[in-house]
Amino acid sequence: MLQEYKYSAPKKKDAGIPYKLEKKLNLQAIENEDLFEFWLMNMDEALDNFLKALPDNIRQCMNYSPNSLQVLEEWRLSKYSDTDVMLSMSESKLVDGAARYIGEVFRKTLGGKWFVDLKDEKNAFYGLPQNELLQSMSITHKG
Repeated sequence: MLQEYKYSAPKKKDAGIPYKLEKKLNLQAIENEDLFEFWLMNMDEALDNFLKALPDNIRQCMNYSPNSLQVLEEWRLSKYSDTDVMLSMSESKLVDGAARYIGEVFRKTLGGKWFVDLKDEKNAFYGLPQNELLQSMSITHKG
């Protein structure tokens, strides 16, 4: 089914900012198109569960507007003392829900659609859902 995603940056000194995702991130890599389709079909239920898990005062602000992201970020910063706590396995559904929510805000505001790269295993986002519009923007804006 789903596998834990592990990525380590090249060990060269000029490799840029080192990624320490291995074992810390509980991101689940999607291995094939069928699993991606399941992930997409589960979007509404996953978002509903995420919103239900939020405190009432935060949930009331979650209207898929760009401004709601500020409220979500402030809540996240107050909830988690550090990144390791946030990325613990016990928080994975909440973190997945937050990532889905943020992605949906971008999708609804800017356009684009969800996709998953299953071709380039060297891609840092290999097997992880992302917005095609944002992905193309990051490619075209690299110096």
